[in-house]
Amino acid sequence: MHLRNFPQYFVKEGKRRPVYYTGDARDLIARGWKPETKETKPAAQKTSTIEQISEPIAEVPQAPASIQAEEPKEAFLPFDIVDEDINPLSTFGPDFDSFTKAELLEYALDRGIDLRNNAPKAEILAECKERFGG
Repeated sequence: MHLRNFPQYFVKEGKRRPVYYTGDARDLIARGWKPETKETKPAAQKTSTIEQISEPIAEVPQAPASIQAEEPKEAFLPFDIVDEDINPLSTFGPDFDSFTKAELLEYALDRGIDLRNNAPKAEILAECKERFGG
């Protein structure tokens, strides 16, 4: 027996049980359960439709005409944000001496320069200082 749709339902004495696996279906059939068919499927309950209501249930209060919404103002920044690593108020760049080798490589790569990964940190540090200042 192969289950065609999941779950397949089995019925016995008015009880309905879902089955997801073929082995479980074989066990139920051995115990007297029968696969659900159109004849054994319980009848769908009829639901009544809601009649149209001609009057509104509640009225929405109108805002007074004297209240007007203000337009949102633009956020004011004291300076343009250029880079998160560099404070634009200072005249110096980032402190490359405190960076690790991985941070130096990432900093350069973020700015479009691909440095050799196997180069010593001293060479990478010198290259970053030369190209980006600091």
